[in-house]
Amino acid sequence: MGRGAALLTAAKLWFIASGYAIEFALPRVFSAADGTERGKALYGSYGVVTGLVAILTALVYQGTSQAVARFVGRAPDDLGAVRAAAFRLQGWLVGGLALALVIVAPWIAESVYHQPGLGTPIRYASIVILAFGFYAVAMGTLTGRQLFKKQALIDVTYSTLKVACVVGAAVALGRVVGGVEAAMAGFALASVLVVAVSLAVAPRGTRHGTLSVRELIAFQIFTMAFNLGVTLVARLDLQLLQAFLGEGARAGDYKAAQAIATIPYQAVFAITFVLFPLVSGAAARDPDKVRTYAVESTRYAMIIAALVALCFAGAPRAAVTFLYPAEYASAGPVMRILVLGYLAFSLFYIMAAVLTAAGRPQVSLALVAVVVVLQSIGGALLIPRFGGVGIATATAVAMAVGFVAAHLALVRWYRAGIDFGMAVRILAPAAAIALGLNLLLEPRSHPAVTVVAFVVAGIAFLAFLFLTGALGRKDADRVGRIFGRRSQHAERP
Repeated sequence: MGRGAALLTAAKLWFIASGYAIEFALPRVFSAADGTERGKALYGSYGVVTGLVAILTALVYQGTSQAVARFVGRAPDDLGAVRAAAFRLQGWLVGGLALALVIVAPWIAESVYHQPGLGTPIRYASIVILAFGFYAVAMGTLTGRQLFKKQALIDVTYSTLKVACVVGAAVALGRVVGGVEAAMAGFALASVLVVAVSLAVAPRGTRHGTLSVRELIAFQIFTMAFNLGVTLVARLDLQLLQAFLGEGARAGDYKAAQAIATIPYQAVFAITFVLFPLVSGAAARDPDKVRTYAVESTRYAMIIAALVALCFAGAPRAAVTFLYPAEYASAGPVMRILVLGYLAFSLFYIMAAVLTAAGRPQVSLALVAVVVVLQSIGGALLIPRFGGVGIATATAVAMAVGFVAAHLALVRWYRAGIDFGMAVRILAPAAAIALGLNLLLEPRSHPAVTVVAFVVAGIAFLAFLFLTGALGRKDADRVGRIFGRRSQHAERP
């Protein structure tokens, strides 16, 4: 588990780094071609379209990959049958969804986003969705077979291709076809290339037994709906802001805040790739292990997410302007609110993944539905008056409520969840260090000073965790085993 998590986390870190290379480059490419305010508006429009892509791919990717992983993990000899059923299902699902998006793209652009020029980028998004539908099947087979190294390599390949294609197309074609159109065309090209690679690398297996599409979708329908809900929580805020206000520049600010605030969630996301097949097996054989997996994974997730969040919440303007041009500094206050919400949402996602893998996907779905409803209602009430700050507040409050509800669900069924004494030992030093960063770095600081301060803050945070007992010798031994250095004090696997 440790080595699989390390490989996937490394790939996820590269995904994050490469994604932020795009976030670093595109605002500057757009501003260089069209001026500061127009460039910010183009960046906001790009964020709106990629947000739509993320919401729709949630239907065709994460649910499918988890369902395939679950069936392959439980019956490895039936890999061929699982793949065949998954490809049939995806053919109808992603084919129909992509075709529908091509048809309604002009209406979405004009009536929902109030920007008719986004019709063509939305049509490019249909290619991304089509590719990701089949990419999900390939990645699900790798997860189910616990081929984490291959999975990590493909993730790294995709991340690299995406940077090259999106930024390259924006630079080469932006002045000819428009910045957003060019960037989305590059996104589509990267998606097509990586699905070809993944299908070539993923194991095929001989076809033993049968699996009907109905059996696959009976499980997948919950994970599809759950991941749609999760993605809505992460992306709906910008969609609502654009729909209510229709101002590209303001959307550009919010996109910058959103991109940085999601890092804690992205940092813990890879844990679920390894956690899911383990909990799926344990739920049938040894239910007590579910509690162990839940407690330990939420503890580590809180440490990772708090490590990131303390830096960004402590010095939001410094964090934003480290990645973005100075004119994006106004995104700082919104980012501070969002990153605290994502600290809670990171834990919510781990808890919900445990519930889903243990055979209670309907509970996870109900929990995320509550978060989406609260976010939507709060956004509708607060956006007209407070704009980006309003939707950020609604999103953070909804995420916090979801976290509390997920904790109560785990306590009810598995006597697991958050150890609040442990949470205090983790969050108290994080809050103190964040306050120190705020005094040191706000309202502005040199990027080099920001980097040094964040590194020192991270080291101090980890030191405090060992002092308070939130981390101990057992954790150090686990890290040693992950990287091949076994300790005589190490617990047996």
